[in-house]
Amino acid sequence: LIRLHQEGLSFRNVVLVVGYEYYPLAKEDAGCLGQLEEQFISKVEILPANVIAIPGTLAKEEIMDACAAYERTIQDLGGIDLMLLGIGRGGNIAFNEPGSQFNSETRLVLLDNNSRADASEMFGNTESVPVSAITIGIDTILKSREILLVAWGEHKAAPVARAIEQDASPACPASALQLAQNAHIALDLSAADRLTRISKPWTVTSCEWDDQLIRK
Repeated sequence: LIRLHQEGLSFRNVVLVVGYEYYPLAKEDAGCLGQLEEQFISKVEILPANVIAIPGTLAKEEIMDACAAYERTIQDLGGIDLMLLGIGRGGNIAFNEPGSQFNSETRLVLLDNNSRADASEMFGNTESVPVSAITIGIDTILKSREILLVAWGEHKAAPVARAIEQDASPACPASALQLAQNAHIALDLSAADRLTRISKPWTVTSCEWDDQLIRK
């Protein structure tokens, strides 16, 4: 996206809805929004008023109302045009951890050990990672006009395979994308390693054979 911006793509009319934030955060903690600002927002011309996020510094008694207001804000915007997702080791999308229901909306959730371990680099160590997060729900994601999930690296291969080739189930939240009308998944070969067409390409007649798969 940054490269496209450098080639002339404008983000001035883009509204960015942040999918999740760690909770609780101290005021000095960067969190997800801080990372986005450093790695993306500061490099394009998105207007500050067009960045929509739930702060991780809310008082606990404010969270329920803030989550309901977030859903209303998304509806008032006309819904989400493009939902950009990653996938966690547990098959989570945003912070919808395994067990999340497909009709879930924005809410406070407890993070599992995998999610906290993945965030340890951001916070310095696992013990410093907040135990919770505020996340948009699976139903919120599925209502998006278009969904794009991206995954790179062999550590994503197992959850990607579960999401794509096993039945849709709350045990793997990303499998809910099977129910979406316009979902796409972009993978490198390592993240696709456990998919049948990559691990056993001879069983898939439509497979495009390439040198890497022939050697494998």
